[in-house]
Amino acid sequence: FVSTYEYFRYRRNAIMHRDKDRRLQGALEDLIKGKKPNGIFRKVQYNGTELNLNWKRYTKSLDDANAKGYTIRTFDFANKDVSKFSLNDLFDVFNFYRLYAATIDKLVLGKIERKYLLNYLVKRHQENYGDKKEETIQIFTSRFQRTNKLELNLALTDEETEKIFNNGI
Repeated sequence: FVSTYEYFRYRRNAIMHRDKDRRLQGALEDLIKGKKPNGIFRKVQYNGTELNLNWKRYTKSLDDANAKGYTIRTFDFANKDVSKFSLNDLFDVFNFYRLYAATIDKLVLGKIERKYLLNYLVKRHQENYGDKKEETIQIFTSRFQRTNKLELNLALTDEETEKIFNNGI
């Protein structure tokens, strides 16, 4: 993911700061051509061809598992025409950023104690639905899970949900 992010960063910079007389230049040119000059890139930065291969593998793994997920399906990281994007290219870029953001979210949420996350969800639920106690646990669970899905998307156990329904936390 980091190599893909860096590629997009270099591509953005190449478009914004390019010499109009040159088609490619600088770090992006090196990535597309497969070079990894010292000092510019991280040691494990993938070049364009390697990025294409890694995303094909990732996409195939999703397809083989019959799993849904955001991936890059058609974007060509080795394409030398960096100033043009097709509609599918843009979808792939947006899908990448959704996947990358979700990964960052999971990493950040993994550092926060669960009780604080649950307290946050209870407060957000109260803001959305008021302090009035729902009539049944089914109504509460449906509403609380809706809040959870929109806010944090935690995997909640039935016991946690029932405890929150009965006691608040």
